[in-house]
Amino acid sequence: MSLDRFYYLAHYRHIRSILQHGILSFDEANERGLCSNDISDPEVQWLRERRREPVYKRRLHDYAPLYLNPRNPMLYRRRKIQEQLVILTISRDVCLRHEHLFTDGNAASGETLFSTDASVVRESKPVLQASYWNDYVDGKRRRCAEVLVYPQIEPEFIVGAVCENERMKQQLRSICRRPLEVDRQRSFFF
Repeated sequence: MSLDRFYYLAHYRHIRSILQHGILSFDEANERGLCSNDISDPEVQWLRERRREPVYKRRLHDYAPLYLNPRNPMLYRRRKIQEQLVILTISRDVCLRHEHLFTDGNAASGETLFSTDASVVRESKPVLQASYWNDYVDGKRRRCAEVLVYPQIEPEFIVGAVCENERMKQQLRSICRRPLEVDRQRSFFF
């Protein structure tokens, strides 16, 4: 597993706004009224709202969250609408410009470790590289390992978009006004 790309899962109706404003923290996106098609899990967001990370002592909702593997439990829970979902690919260079944290699993979990160093992910690598997380102890949490970027991710770091079907691929190409790698990758989805 390489850490040269990160991933953000969004409803296709958010793509135009994301390409204009970037990927914002949960709080910032809500303050600006940009979350009309929120696909996140309300219970998980409730946990994230109350959780502070141990390094900078910020709330998780102060960060723009990215996944290390987009084919994870969150996407699985939204598999019934996956034809409407887009996985944005984010350049690792975002870490050169912004404060960021790596996690060894879902940041909402009390068991998750946080670090400015990517080595914190080492123990989660087998789960992140596997076909499925259920074959591993603590696999569900570890498969949701994250990079938390503060305070946002500018559009210039979005280098690609992956979707599940050809119709969405054509729609994305019409939305994207700048060169962006748009691809249909069925293997990213369930």
